[in-house]
Amino acid sequence: MKITYMVTWADAMGGTEAAAFSQAAALAGRHETRVLSVLRTADAPFFRVDPRVRVDYLVDARGPVRRPVRSPGPGEDACRDLSGRPSELVDPRWEPAYDRLCDIEAARVLPRLDTDVLVTTTPALTALAAPLAPPGAALVAQEHRAPELRGPTGEPLLPFAPRARAGDAGVDA
Repeated sequence: MKITYMVTWADAMGGTEAAAFSQAAALAGRHETRVLSVLRTADAPFFRVDPRVRVDYLVDARGPVRRPVRSPGPGEDACRDLSGRPSELVDPRWEPAYDRLCDIEAARVLPRLDTDVLVTTTPALTALAAPLAPPGAALVAQEHRAPELRGPTGEPLLPFAPRARAGDAGVDA
């Protein structure tokens, strides 16, 4: 089975990222696992990555202008314009880090993603992935914060979580 964990920043040092890498590593002995990150903001992930876990990124945010990781991508002027416009797929109140360039790259990659299970790790990622998930893939929505503490960032749970086949409202300790 192929299992993909989707995170916003695979190179961040947060509990959500730690959980995604830990779960992917724990399953890597029996399944093909990967972590798909919307944004790349550092040269390497903060956490040690099990060599059996593949890590991929959609948008490179390390330079002065965000660019798709794929090559060739749009030119610098187009990237500057797209990254300066808010996401149309994810309300900026839910996750302000996403922009039109993230939308385009997610729409290009997610429908063709070779995975059996797509695990989103935030409500905003569930909103991004629900309409774009590959046909036949099981969408699993994880929540890593206490929902009552989320405020507007928890709003995508109501319209998008019902599209998931499974959910986990656990809280990282």
